[in-house]
Amino acid sequence: MHMNDATDHVLREELIVRAATSHLESANAQSGRLAEKAYRDAGLIWSQLSTDFAILSILEATLTLQHRFPNSVYLPEMLYLTAEACCRQGQYEQAILFWQRVVTGTPDSTFSPQALLDIGKTQHQHLNCPDQALDVYRQCVVLHPETAVASEALLLTGKLLEEQGEGETAFHMYYTCHLQNHHPGISDEALYRAIRIRHDLMVEEDQVHILMLEFRHTYPQSPYLKHVESLGSRPLESIQDS
Repeated sequence: MHMNDATDHVLREELIVRAATSHLESANAQSGRLAEKAYRDAGLIWSQLSTDFAILSILEATLTLQHRFPNSVYLPEMLYLTAEACCRQGQYEQAILFWQRVVTGTPDSTFSPQALLDIGKTQHQHLNCPDQALDVYRQCVVLHPETAVASEALLLTGKLLEEQGEGETAFHMYYTCHLQNHHPGISDEALYRAIRIRHDLMVEEDQVHILMLEFRHTYPQSPYLKHVESLGSRPLESIQDS
């Protein structure tokens, strides 16, 4: 980092600290919804930093909000921000605790589905707990069906099963994710991975080609289309004409 860049970074952090501190002081001095929103605004500003001080500040704002306004509409978001901040600092167990408080304490909030998914992702990607992650992914599908969270949970389940050498089961997870088609940025990757499994397992070429045509028809603009086409021994145009 150059000197000017370093100076700009320090100045930016100072401005963030001042702005967040101002909101926190305002929150402590006010009451009602204005105070609740000021705590939330302070947390949003602190979340731009990944320092230990920022994490402690978000935690302070969250716990104070929870103490003063235990039923605040902003509490799920603040708990979620605290979990994210902990995760960025590698405090994965602590992050899971705060995500769990979102899930169990505010199950109907808009942050609850993503918090549950993030618990599974953290167990899978950072804590090497695949069985626990699979269980959480299943909960996502059951509790939040027909949502982007459920689709991503199916995709992540497929990836985890593939890592464990369970290709056939992973294929069915990927294909189910594609059929739900709730989130094109997720379901196109899922169908690509399903095709790749069939290709690598040397399933009959015609079956692979049918899946490839299904991909082109469903996701003509997908960035994964070129990867799908690279798997075939014949161009998709010739498959379609045959």
